[in-house]
Amino acid sequence: MSPRAHGHRSARGLLAAAILAASIARAPPARAADPDGAYGRFDGDLELGLGAGAALAQGGPAIVASGSAVYLGTAGVYAQYTDALGAEQPRTARSLAAGVVLRPLFLGRYARDLERGPARLDLLVDSLALELGAVFRAPTRATFEPTPGLEVAVEAALPILPEASGPYLALRAALRLAPEDLAARGRGSVFEAGGLVSVVFAWRAIVATHLVDARDELVR
Repeated sequence: MSPRAHGHRSARGLLAAAILAASIARAPPARAADPDGAYGRFDGDLELGLGAGAALAQGGPAIVASGSAVYLGTAGVYAQYTDALGAEQPRTARSLAAGVVLRPLFLGRYARDLERGPARLDLLVDSLALELGAVFRAPTRATFEPTPGLEVAVEAALPILPEASGPYLALRAALRLAPEDLAARGRGSVFEAGGLVSVVFAWRAIVATHLVDARDELVR
């Protein structure tokens, strides 16, 4: 092979390598964990969650157990039980709260193709929840009071794994108003009525229940 032919072949090789490198550089970045941005949330229609952790309220710390069921990562119900475990001066020795939960960001962000990763960041943003429910209190170790109060809460949950099913670390802040607080007969302002901040280690699982149509089948 002549030196000139060899030089032409080398030049063509270098040109091809340059074109390939330019194509890779201009290609959009791949989504890290899930090509469709759902991270497994459409593997089923219902997300079930169970968790346990600790809370800080007026009078001292408490333990917390919680559960939730959320349809398509958007709306559902929740329940939370707290117990002060014999703390000396708790305003509430035990409480049970239950109500509705709304996560308004997931479906809107998904429809606008904003689920672009990283997976944990998308799941954290979409986990922002607003909760409204009734709370039953037991000021002592006795039975719960018959008249419930009102609970308003916000929650955000950081996934440990880059997917919807699995362990989460959740931070929740709630304002709890007793019946006398709602009637403006309590001591102090409503913000002094009953704040509760909790940190919960939870496990969430996506399951297929076909709540809307039991005849639906998952197409793969």
